[in-house]
Amino acid sequence: MYLIPYIFANLLMRAVIDHILFNTHVINGKYEEKEQIDPTLSKIKASVKNDTLFTGVESQISVIAKFSDGREKDVTNSNDIIFRTNDADKFTVSKAGLVKNARNKPIKTKTVIEVIYGGKQSNIYFFCKFDNKKDKSKNQSSKKVK
Repeated sequence: MYLIPYIFANLLMRAVIDHILFNTHVINGKYEEKEQIDPTLSKIKASVKNDTLFTGVESQISVIAKFSDGREKDVTNSNDIIFRTNDADKFTVSKAGLVKNARNKPIKTKTVIEVIYGGKQSNIYFFCKFDNKKDKSKNQSSKKVK
């Protein structure tokens, strides 16, 4: 019976000591709280459910920021995010990260979309393929047969 108060007092004393050692420091003989350091952005990870685009189909890029304290945050809709492509004649990417075929006609190509947030960059590769057999046959029928 006397053991329970002893254990509780011991745990309480350890908690107080841990708090003093790790969360405060002494200035002029007084304990003051340590300044909390904000976690820094470690990296970003851009992803997409479908990296193959057919004519007229759009795909949404999602961006997750990973911080030094282990936290993750969805920053897809942040005003500070930049989506960029060097193939604007083939693919368009909106400020919200919506990617689509810019030509609105069957093409077979690929591109990379750069995603930049907080000085970190992540790349996503997109492929654009023909819509269906009808589009393929139109493209093939325009070729001369020997």
